[in-house]
Amino acid sequence: MCVTSFVSPSSQGGHATSSKSAKKNGLSSSGSLSSFLHLCFGRGTRGYIALDVKARRFVFLKDSWRPFYFGVEPEGYYLTLLSLDGPESIDVPKLVAHGDVGDQVTFAALYARHIHEKKRAAIRKQTEAASNANLPNVAPPLDHPGSSQTAGQKRSREHIEAETADAAPAAASVDVDEHTGPVATHDSFSFRCHKHYRLVVMDVCLPFTEVTSSYQLLQMIYHCITTHHRAYKYHRVLHRDVSAGNVIIRPQLKEDPERRGWFKVEWVGILTDWELAKVVPEDSQKQVTRQPERTGTWQFMSVAYVENHPTPVTVADELESFFHVILFYAVRLLRHNIPSVNFFVIDYFDGYNPAAGKVGRTCSETKTNAIRFGTFNHKGVPIRFYLKDGTLHEDLNGLFYSWLEYFQARYTVLDWTRDEKLRAKQQTQSVLRKPRKGGLDPPPRLSAPAAHNPRPVPLGPSDKTRNLAQLLDIHDAVMNVVYEALSGVDTYTGNERLVHWPDGPDEDDGVPDLFPESYDPRSYLLAVDRISAASGGSGSAAIYGIPPLKRIRTQGSSSHTAPPASSSGQDLADEDPFGQIMLVKDESRKGKGRSSRS
Repeated sequence: MCVTSFVSPSSQGGHATSSKSAKKNGLSSSGSLSSFLHLCFGRGTRGYIALDVKARRFVFLKDSWRPFYFGVEPEGYYLTLLSLDGPESIDVPKLVAHGDVGDQVTFAALYARHIHEKKRAAIRKQTEAASNANLPNVAPPLDHPGSSQTAGQKRSREHIEAETADAAPAAASVDVDEHTGPVATHDSFSFRCHKHYRLVVMDVCLPFTEVTSSYQLLQMIYHCITTHHRAYKYHRVLHRDVSAGNVIIRPQLKEDPERRGWFKVEWVGILTDWELAKVVPEDSQKQVTRQPERTGTWQFMSVAYVENHPTPVTVADELESFFHVILFYAVRLLRHNIPSVNFFVIDYFDGYNPAAGKVGRTCSETKTNAIRFGTFNHKGVPIRFYLKDGTLHEDLNGLFYSWLEYFQARYTVLDWTRDEKLRAKQQTQSVLRKPRKGGLDPPPRLSAPAAHNPRPVPLGPSDKTRNLAQLLDIHDAVMNVVYEALSGVDTYTGNERLVHWPDGPDEDDGVPDLFPESYDPRSYLLAVDRISAASGGSGSAAIYGIPPLKRIRTQGSSSHTAPPASSSGQDLADEDPFGQIMLVKDESRKGKGRSSRS
């Protein structure tokens, strides 16, 4: 097989390379590395529409750096596994070829260890010099003429080495095997290991931004959830990176049942990018993490997974990620009452709160409140979606709140379980003491027993709450919620109700993509910091780990939040701290899909 990739004129560079396993199939590729400098974040994943010269058809070529750890299989392995014949078909991209590109492995971990060891040696040397300078100059005893160190000095040396070892974090384990990769560690000092990898699939698909109605959006997501369900049911495979960039649309021809001999184009939602997938054991207690960092895309990770890292990803976490994906595309492509999609995405998806300990950060307050407490709000206003005629989209709004009810039950159980462990620990460690009345005058005695309100005893979640939370361990409940919302059929009772989804192009409630391609949350955070610094505040950008932008204010300078009008977009970006993200979008063009990596 021979494949030639097509690249846009802006990315042509003539760079070519190939993999050993790909050469066995006659696979070659020409690509470009001119955009390499723009891939400083993530894993350098690039995709090309390529031509299979022998089969004379278009294919999709994916070039990436896959996680290279012991026990972590490449994406092609999972596509092959999920394509096997079974009781139900699993819609995944159809694999053509895949393989590693030679022995190209990242060396960031090795270099980081080298720098780390140099720093440890410098600290040890400085500490030893300072300690020896404070010790008395004691001559060696006469009965040990060859001795160069007293016992006291030896103990000091051991003490120095122990202090130095405790002061510096342990270096990451980067003993790399050529074929299996390193064994993952969870030290505070760790760097990722990756290996260059290429994969070719038969399907050339569309982004989710091509959907034109709320019904179509939910239908495509339902297909993806069904794929996730069957992969877990029949192969115990979890995707572990459900995100907006990993759901795509595959157009396919299907015979029209109403017109014999005619075919129609049917869209199917496809869950792609299985490179972070994992086969989980039957006993969830035996599941262990294989990589030292969080797995997935930050904006769509579940709140529980972020808070409890390195706890492995579960089905419930993946179902929550699907909820975030639906919301992300709904605010971009449908009618709603959110005044600014940019700020909502920052507030809900990109934002986070600093956290102590190994977690480092937690999800944004808006995202956490929605999932944990069911408060589906933005800036205190309930989020509502609308149909084309301006009426409330009751079916879509009801879907979100029905889904949130399950998540709210799950987090109620999780919080109770955590608190129970703390209470049990407190009871075993604390010492019971007699009531202390000294120094306190007794209050007036209550006249009626009904007025007495003792401290309530903590009550656990109700049986209904526990049952709802348990339903997230499998896909059935969520799939029924989506199916009932789309069809109007109660799968439990069989009862039907009227639904109000768009029917036909004239009723499509989609809008041009409200999300600008120039979106950059960093620009917003820097702008907030700039305004805060000008007013004497510390700025919120510092919370996100961004250095503050401070400027000395002169006599003639003034603080402003709204810039003067500018005829140049570049001037606007220079003058307005919000200029890079508050852009007026051209209603005539369709936005591109957004695929992000963490």
